[in-house]
Amino acid sequence: MADVPRGQRVADLCSNLLGQQLNDAAYRPVLLPSIPLEVGNLLDAPDTAFRTATTWYHVRFHCGIDTNATHVTSFAFRIGAAASPEESVFLDREARRQGFRVGPGM
Repeated sequence: MADVPRGQRVADLCSNLLGQQLNDAAYRPVLLPSIPLEVGNLLDAPDTAFRTATTWYHVRFHCGIDTNATHVTSFAFRIGAAASPEESVFLDREARRQGFRVGPGM
């Protein structure tokens, strides 16, 4: 992981842990937020989203990492409401723009 830029390491560590926590909470995410952190040790994502096979959900999470960005030191998350139909259209469009397949027949 040393060859991966710090911001991407943080994004990967925090996204992977969020995915594990969501699976443990009986959600089956197919798309997770990936948010780089270039400086500091706390990634604060107050309103982002993840997608299951059928639904987008709001999620808030905090992910603390060590100085070298190799280990998560603290983590908390809260799942919010399902996205509205309008928000879902926007989120699907953004995911497609980034190269992800979303919607029926994923």
